[in-house]
Amino acid sequence: EDLYWEKVLSINQPSAYRFFLTKFPESRFFAEAHYRFLQFDPKSRIFEGDDYDLKAHEWTTPEEELAKAAAAYPQQQDPIVRYHQLIQKYQGTPLAHNATKILLDYYKMENTAGGYVSFISTYPESAHAGEALAALLAITHEQKKIETYDEFIQRYPDSRLAQQAIAGEYQLYKKQNTLQGYEEFLRKYSTAPVSAQAIASMFTLYQKQNEVSGYEKFLTLYPNAEQVDEAIAAIYRSVRKEDIIPGYQFFMRKYPNARESLDALKQIQRIAF
Repeated sequence: EDLYWEKVLSINQPSAYRFFLTKFPESRFFAEAHYRFLQFDPKSRIFEGDDYDLKAHEWTTPEEELAKAAAAYPQQQDPIVRYHQLIQKYQGTPLAHNATKILLDYYKMENTAGGYVSFISTYPESAHAGEALAALLAITHEQKKIETYDEFIQRYPDSRLAQQAIAGEYQLYKKQNTLQGYEEFLRKYSTAPVSAQAIASMFTLYQKQNEVSGYEKFLTLYPNAEQVDEAIAAIYRSVRKEDIIPGYQFFMRKYPNARESLDALKQIQRIAF
């Protein structure tokens, strides 16, 4: 059936669609084949020479057919419920595609996070799912809450907008500008592109404190950070200030590969001799 359908589409002639419709009356491509067939002659019949009537299936355009189908539902019914039902009824047809777009428009009028989440979860493969996701992210940006960003990222970790959400959340932590906040952010998103910015901002705070314990903590948490050499150098400046042999020895044991270790050895020799 799939091979026949591909061939029919490549031929794109009424005779080809007529052949397919008569051969596969139960096909999942029936509605689309019939729609394409009628584009050549809306009044033509599939079965020549008999009384088979396809008026129940005839389409003018998907937009007009959708309007007729929607009108058949009780007008007092919630339009969102109505279009959900239409999409299920005409699944896989151009009509369902148009109904999905109209449904999203209704959700846009409500403009709630819950509505967009419902649309995306119900129609994840829809051509309009990305548009709904972008609208949801816009609401997330407007709310400016860390927990709202976390929820978005947890729901859609592989989406093209996940990194934008992470970057938006980072701006909230940056506004707080605390060591605890940056640590929290990096525990969650250590591999995100903006993690380097968070580490740099954190290191700036450690520099302002200028305490050996802070630099040591930084080195423990982020041993591969770009600021590692700066942190070790700051620790060594403190050792030089004390200028005692145990301090130099401790530094050399802890940071044997640091460029300052050679100078530490020289200082030990100076004091000892």
